[in-house]
Amino acid sequence: MKISQNSITLLVVCFFVGVGVFSCNNKKKHPIVEQNLCSIPSKDITLKEYTPESTELYVPMELLVVGDYLAIVNGYEGANVIYLYNRHDLQLVQKYGTFGRAANEYWEVGKAPKNSNDSTFYLYTNNRYCAELSVKKNGEINELRREKITDNIGDNVIILNDSITFSQIRGEKYPFKLYNRNQNDVSFFGEFPQVDLDIDNIDDRDNWLASTSVYSPFFNRLLVFYANVPIIGVYDMSSMELIRETVIKDANPQCSSLDDFYDNLNNVYFYKPVTTEECVYVAFVNGMENKEPSSLNLLVVNWDGVVSKSYNYDIFSSAYTVSADGCLYLVSQTEDGLLLHKAQLCE
Repeated sequence: MKISQNSITLLVVCFFVGVGVFSCNNKKKHPIVEQNLCSIPSKDITLKEYTPESTELYVPMELLVVGDYLAIVNGYEGANVIYLYNRHDLQLVQKYGTFGRAANEYWEVGKAPKNSNDSTFYLYTNNRYCAELSVKKNGEINELRREKITDNIGDNVIILNDSITFSQIRGEKYPFKLYNRNQNDVSFFGEFPQVDLDIDNIDDRDNWLASTSVYSPFFNRLLVFYANVPIIGVYDMSSMELIRETVIKDANPQCSSLDDFYDNLNNVYFYKPVTTEECVYVAFVNGMENKEPSSLNLLVVNWDGVVSKSYNYDIFSSAYTVSADGCLYLVSQTEDGLLLHKAQLCE
């Protein structure tokens, strides 16, 4: 599973250009916290299995908890856009939305730019827009509005507040962009993390340092999770400064060359973080890109970037989420089709 810029997104921490080679300043202005997985409290969990009623759901991209429902965003253009399940018994309630170019259709969907709540969820769609959708008590879905939220096609687009949109950029000095929707202007910020590899090409840098960011409006923190380096970057969005990095010291070693990386011989670390108000849950693969892992660690990370707990299970999932009451939901692929799973993490 090549973790591409479209599926997991974003970058962070310190790169200077010199003699055609990207290198890092060793004098960091922010603290670097080292953690070992072996010393983090862990718990094995058992997932309960459910068979979906619909066989149309081929490419589950994202799972969103909306009150008593679980919305699964589908990326396969031959099926519906949303599959809505009762999140308690995981029975199908509703299918919604079609792919196409008509005004009420979706020709592309991506990672939600804003967290869902008990009655509303959001889709990043048609490259620059956010669609706001409501879910009634009976499961009926309606689109309330669409709003342009970015000035250009973006990766890892996040609505920070009523006027500012965050996104990842490629090929630039800085990894992140802020778009002011009211003033129609942009600014840039961020750093790239230090890596033990000479990279003299910006595209190679951006591919090696692919990442996904998540944001907390409550703490005003942005956390950046890297796919190919075991680092979590923490930004204070009041100052847009990197204030901390967490490094997983006992992660499996990364490959030592770009050739190995492009041959899918690299290790993958963080995969698809999801958020609650209190913390972030992120799958830690810690395995080779060209091999599907036989087990995963689901790490619990606070908004200071510190890993506090690990849940361990034996199913790889391309999409998962955790509800505010601590229930894990995920989708897995088998030879017979898709399966839904859930497990209670917190009592």
